[in-house]
Amino acid sequence: MDLDALTAAVTSTPGFESATRQKIVGLVSAGAAAQRFEIIGNRIRARYGHTLPQTIAYEPADPPEFLFHGTTPDSADAILAEGLKPVERQRVHLSVDTPAAREVGRRRCPDPVILRIDTVCAQKGGAKFYRGGPAVWLSDEIASQCITRVE
Repeated sequence: MDLDALTAAVTSTPGFESATRQKIVGLVSAGAAAQRFEIIGNRIRARYGHTLPQTIAYEPADPPEFLFHGTTPDSADAILAEGLKPVERQRVHLSVDTPAAREVGRRRCPDPVILRIDTVCAQKGGAKFYRGGPAVWLSDEIASQCITRVE
């Protein structure tokens, strides 16, 4: 989306009249938002394409030995039993460390469960990994035997 068009749309919304292009760029360039969005020239887009019908192509890459996933307690039980699957997303999202996984998990509950993914185990089982951003890795599916609860 064009940044100027986005700024115009935001500022035309009651309560957001003081928004500026610089404020929007600042918001999406910091913290977890910097992993979720990218700005190229005068355009902004979500990195992961959750709502797109076609899968975004990434080149397979070699991940760190362990990655992490923050989730709700109920979802953690299902993941530990059945594996980690994309569900409504194109790919499973994984974090490079437990603090990042905790931050992601807090989007769904105040006290998330942190799961550790053994990427060597997952790759032996056929999983492919893709770098999604500076602190985010993506995968299609992770088998339950490659996942342990750490928090």
